[in-house]
Amino acid sequence: MRNLAFFALLYFVQGAALAYIINFQKPYLAGQGISKETLGLFTSLLLIPFILKVFLGMLSDRVPWGKWGSRKPYMTLGLALFAACYFTLSTLAPGESFLLFAIVTWLASLGLALFDTCADGWAVDVAEDHQQSSIQAAMVGGKSLGLILMSYAFGVLAESEGFRTIFLVIATLSAFVLLAVWCVPYRPRQRAQRAELVGHWRDLMRGFYLCFAAFGVLYSIASFGTDGLVTLHLSEALKVGVRQIGDFGVARGMGALLGAGLHAYLAHRLGLKRAQVLALLALGAGILLPLSGLPILMAALFWGMAWGFQETAYVTLAMRFAQGAWSATFFAIAMIFSNLGTSIGEGLAAPLVPLIGYSGVFMAFAGLAWACLLLVPWMMRPVE
Repeated sequence: MRNLAFFALLYFVQGAALAYIINFQKPYLAGQGISKETLGLFTSLLLIPFILKVFLGMLSDRVPWGKWGSRKPYMTLGLALFAACYFTLSTLAPGESFLLFAIVTWLASLGLALFDTCADGWAVDVAEDHQQSSIQAAMVGGKSLGLILMSYAFGVLAESEGFRTIFLVIATLSAFVLLAVWCVPYRPRQRAQRAELVGHWRDLMRGFYLCFAAFGVLYSIASFGTDGLVTLHLSEALKVGVRQIGDFGVARGMGALLGAGLHAYLAHRLGLKRAQVLALLALGAGILLPLSGLPILMAALFWGMAWGFQETAYVTLAMRFAQGAWSATFFAIAMIFSNLGTSIGEGLAAPLVPLIGYSGVFMAFAGLAWACLLLVPWMMRPVE
């Protein structure tokens, strides 16, 4: 139980950052005169550190800091950089110095990627096989809880205090989590106890893993491309204000929390393969919710559930493939596929709107999510 609470806390700060990035960053920067094309490129560039997490994973796996080990020191460095950058963002006006704003935001993304890589490696190192889905659900749940609380808080702050206060809150939360990292002992399992499905570099070229790689890219284009577009759709097409966008983020975060918990419950009963099929069916349906005419908060709740269920399904499978001496590295490789797809989806979504409209983008992403069902039988063979 302590492990679950700890990993939930580690990802709470990521949820806080996402509350700003997903719900407010694009409307905020668009309000500062930044074009949609620039927003798409800017968001994609922010994901580069996450795409390159494999090198950060190698650093954490193979270059320890003496008696301090190789997880906590790098997590400290990453969180400190992230906090310092968000403090700096509170002093910048993107409309006047967007290049400097973009550089500092990118460095914050680099710090968060380093922290995230080491946190993932820590989780793989300590988790028993039967705990993997629960720990990943705690991670997704912690991120979702941060998204829920901070989306509401940021909506209020954006209206009353402006975005400078939001950046300061994110920096302060990061410093608090940094203290928590040093209060929890790191006790990895013995390697002899691990069943390594991907234990060596040559295993990354096996057929099932190549299918898994393709799946990670394709589902993420659909999932994260939609997730990053919804609030722009609300703001631009439906003329929703920042306070309502904050409420949307709360409902979406609650849904993600429920979806993550639902996967942890069903994965033990249905098996990972059936749970993954169910996740993709729900994801495609969730992507179409902006076109359904449902009330905004109800659509946000259902979308969050679909997103949280699918995301927990993917990271649980990634953890299963990453056990061993290269745990942070192989988990980072698995996440590269997802982050690459996220970067592509973010880069495509907004620029496609002028060409095919919001409805065309959402329908294309839903079709892509359902097409991923074709890959499930092949990539799930080793864990059936």
